[in-house]
Amino acid sequence: MLIELACLSFFVVRVVHGSLFSPDQWKYWKDPKNVVVISVVVLTLLDMIIYIILYNTCCESSVVRATRVLRPLFVANLSDFRQIRKAFRNIRKTLPDIITVLILLLLAITLFALLGYMLFKDKGLKDYKGRSYFDKYRDAFFNLYVLVTSANNPDIMMPAYNSSGWYALFFITFTIICMYVFMSIFLAVVYHNYRKHLKKEVIKSVKRRCDSLYQAFDILKTKVNGRWGVTLQRFHEMMHYVSPKRSPAQVHLLWEVLNDKDSSQVGQKEFYHIVDLVNVAVVEVKDTVTIFEKYFPRMYNSKISRNIIKAVKTLVFRAVFDVTIVSNAIFIGFDFEDEEEDKGEAVFLILFNVEIALKLYSYGFVGFFRRFWNVFDLIVIWAATMAEIIEAGKQAANED
Repeated sequence: MLIELACLSFFVVRVVHGSLFSPDQWKYWKDPKNVVVISVVVLTLLDMIIYIILYNTCCESSVVRATRVLRPLFVANLSDFRQIRKAFRNIRKTLPDIITVLILLLLAITLFALLGYMLFKDKGLKDYKGRSYFDKYRDAFFNLYVLVTSANNPDIMMPAYNSSGWYALFFITFTIICMYVFMSIFLAVVYHNYRKHLKKEVIKSVKRRCDSLYQAFDILKTKVNGRWGVTLQRFHEMMHYVSPKRSPAQVHLLWEVLNDKDSSQVGQKEFYHIVDLVNVAVVEVKDTVTIFEKYFPRMYNSKISRNIIKAVKTLVFRAVFDVTIVSNAIFIGFDFEDEEEDKGEAVFLILFNVEIALKLYSYGFVGFFRRFWNVFDLIVIWAATMAEIIEAGKQAANED
């Protein structure tokens, strides 16, 4: 519960922090996304207080947390999760279109649950756990609802089948009608309508982007030789605010790509491609120079060094160490003597440290740390190496 309280504090701080940079405070706090986040936080805090009171007074075994189902709303209403919010919005728009098929499916389950209840309620049947079987309509409906997903198939059928083989026809008929027919129709309707609304969402997003680009061009345009366009100076000023981390050389490169007519300005049609270009990662040559090549160019560019770097960047190198990882997992599974196990672990640690050293040498520190799995391997291997060194030190101290 302390972790949950910390998460709630983070969400509150996040919303309040966003309000500090909003030009219109009233509009910000009326935003439905912020209202939902604050409302869920308040409801969760009340739920936590009620839970603590009931748990420590009278209802320790039966008290439940009711607001846990609201947790996805945090993700859907934060600005960092726009794609998830779009998915939620498409699902909400899809629901009215599929509600008729969903009702039809639930009615079919309801009728079969009633038939199953009438068939088996007086048979005195028990399931494999010794519980009553289809003696309540609510349990019959729930069991058949689960059967639509095939999660309890054929377990739910076996008590009736053991009583009489003819009862299997009831479950087979239900499976064919509800699971194979109605569920297929239901999934097809869901897919068709979700795809339709997603397509509309994409079209709306593209139109909104075009409108924004048109307004940006209208602000930046100047008239040169009777033609409206964006000049190089205006383009540099715009990129200074849009992408301040780009160097002047990168900005000029983007300009050259946009200005395919080699004129003094880019027109409206060419300007519309600026969004795609800004999202392209551009790497300068100086960024690819590793620290070893910078300070030891003669050694780094030697023939032996180039062959090592070429070998490290091949799939064979990766495959060799993938096999080494699998071998290490198999080695851990076997029961060896303590001395042999320590030697084996030391050998694998040396191999993995060699792998990390070769990658650092080949890709450089910048290229190495750009990949998440390299960082993960580095943390795990170095932590294991330090633990091995500390353990060896303790053993040496005990022997002395």
